[in-house]
Amino acid sequence: MRRLAGIVALVTGGGSGIGAALAAGLAAAGARQVWIADVDEAAAAAVAARCGGAATPLRLDVRDAAAFEAAVATVIATRRSSW
Repeated sequence: MRRLAGIVALVTGGGSGIGAALAAGLAAAGARQVWIADVDEAAAAAVAARCGGAATPLRLDVRDAAAFEAAVATVIATRRSSW
C-alpha cells in the first residue's frame, strides 16, 4: 500500500522547483489527487502531465486572497464529491 493513499493535496508554486518536486513526490507516494497550483498555468500543466492521472493543474496567484480561497473551495468541493 502506498503511504499517502487517499490524500488530497494542494501544492502552491507547483510549476517549478521545490513545488514541482513536492507534487511529483506526493503523486509517487500514492496521493489520490494532487492539485498543482502556479501563476504559470502552462508550467503547472507540464508538471501535472509528468505526475500522471492523479494530478490536476490550477492557475493560481497566491497574492490574490479571493483566488486562493476559491482554489481551496474547489479542492474541498472536489474531495467531498468523491467521498
